[in-house]
Amino acid sequence: MLPALCAALIALAAPASAEEASSGAAWRYGHHPQWGLSAFVTVDGESIGLRCMPDRGVARPAAALALTAGLVRPHPAFTDAEAVERYRFLGDPAMGEAVIARTAGGYFERAGTTCEVNLSAFQAARLLLYFDEGTDVTALDDDTAEAAPGVVARIPLTGAKEAIGQLVQACPAIRKDIDNECGI
Repeated sequence: MLPALCAALIALAAPASAEEASSGAAWRYGHHPQWGLSAFVTVDGESIGLRCMPDRGVARPAAALALTAGLVRPHPAFTDAEAVERYRFLGDPAMGEAVIARTAGGYFERAGTTCEVNLSAFQAARLLLYFDEGTDVTALDDDTAEAAPGVVARIPLTGAKEAIGQLVQACPAIRKDIDNECGI
């Protein structure tokens, strides 16, 4: 009986997913060394986060998605100050690609409404995948995306809901944008 009890306790203590087991990374709300106060996670030396934009009395931009350089890919049609991000959330239908601009601080950032930066997807999904230039994310679903060739990074969303909740509470512009249904 004791071995069975030990096995059950070990199983309960194990990470809930392969993403947690492999990275050990969890989102937190705090100061990121490149972009400041934000909800963010760092995995294998690369960071992704959401930060508050100043409340200017208008609906946008309310939030910014910030990425370190290893999560985006250069595109031959763009300058060094721009890159392409290709992503798909698992457990949420959000996916796509976007041009993202390099900031003076060296990281990449895309500002917009809470819908444009996929705030709710970060809170609802279980995993975020970034892909290289050759991957068509629209052709993938939750079952095929994780094993698809071209995965650049697997971003666990462990703790994202709580960290983003703290960001929302601290950010008047994000709260206003949510109240206005993404500025609509």
